[in-house]
Amino acid sequence: MLCQKCDFARHQAWLESTGRTVSVSKPQSKSKVKETTLNEASGSAATSKSESQLETKEITSNDVLVSQSQLPQPNSKYIVLNELLSYVSCYRGRSSVECIRRVLLNVYSPEEVSVAKKLMVRDFSTLIKNTALTIERRSSTTRPARDAEIDDIIQLFEELDAQKALEGYVFAASALDRLPKYAPEEINICAVVDRQIHGDAVLGDLKVKVDSMCDAAITPAPIDKSLLNRFESVHHSIMQQLEKLSAACDQFLAGPSKTQPTAIQDSRDRSMNIIIFGVSEHRDPPIWRQSVLDAVHHAAGRAVDTDDMFRVGRYAAGKTRPVIVKLKSLWDRRLILNNCYKLKDFRDRVFIRPDESVGDRRKRMFDQMKTRAERDGKAVSVVNDILMVDGIDVFSLSEGHILQQSPC
Repeated sequence: MLCQKCDFARHQAWLESTGRTVSVSKPQSKSKVKETTLNEASGSAATSKSESQLETKEITSNDVLVSQSQLPQPNSKYIVLNELLSYVSCYRGRSSVECIRRVLLNVYSPEEVSVAKKLMVRDFSTLIKNTALTIERRSSTTRPARDAEIDDIIQLFEELDAQKALEGYVFAASALDRLPKYAPEEINICAVVDRQIHGDAVLGDLKVKVDSMCDAAITPAPIDKSLLNRFESVHHSIMQQLEKLSAACDQFLAGPSKTQPTAIQDSRDRSMNIIIFGVSEHRDPPIWRQSVLDAVHHAAGRAVDTDDMFRVGRYAAGKTRPVIVKLKSLWDRRLILNNCYKLKDFRDRVFIRPDESVGDRRKRMFDQMKTRAERDGKAVSVVNDILMVDGIDVFSLSEGHILQQSPC
């Protein structure tokens, strides 16, 4: 790495080899800097120094540049010495604004950013005086002043470039150690630091959640004795049922039972079904279906949703078949059965009964016939699920009504 004097001497030698001349004054106590403008050689490399013209202007500033009193002449360039501005000028057309902004925030201090903006405002004040970019920024609770000034610098470049005011200016750097050693789009230390900070924040949140979960898992929950007793009772009940099931399975495998079932088992779901008797027959289904809906609505006192309805048995002239209605709600079924007495005021003579299995209907009829016979004072007895009235078999739970054979 060359020192500042060697680097300056090498730069002057290169300028002389290209046919251009340079004159730079030494810094003064008040931070005054002489800025030189170079006239490009109009002829070949052999053109003498007398054909080149040198313009030197002096400006008082902290880090400063070109005087605003004179604009660049044709075929001349003003050199602006500022590391931040040279970096932005180099990469503003090659990278995104967000990437450039991130690099500037990570490399340059607030003082350096403020000096760079003041230089641009001073040199181009005549072109940007009507914009809000010249305002001096102050830090707030939501945004530091450095962030706002970096945005202003990038927007100033865009504004001046649109006016083609940067064609006579060259942005250079004198302190090479203050230049970032990478392009904004490259994987650099700034990007790595940003990702590391984000990863540390995510890892910290994850650690807090894991610690809270571990604490909750380590702390034993209190045992409710009533819940434990209930669990034991349920377990005991299940074990008893399993024992009964095991015994029934063993009996079934041992051989067929000699005893016949007393009722027919029906696995169909009838919990939301009702049966309506007395609905007139008609070849057109929509007609008798509407009669069924009218009867149901009259009993319930409101509209009731039905899932399906159909008649039981085959059609026969002069015979009225019952209708099974499937409802969509168990509460509608209870409401209709509780208010079926209202059908006495209905226009047709209809009756509503719950849809029951064959075994349930026979059991209900069995009890009704037994109660009626006992009320009439007849001799009633039940042998093997067969109802006998005055010594005559009249009803069986397995067969239903027992027909009496007429004497020959």
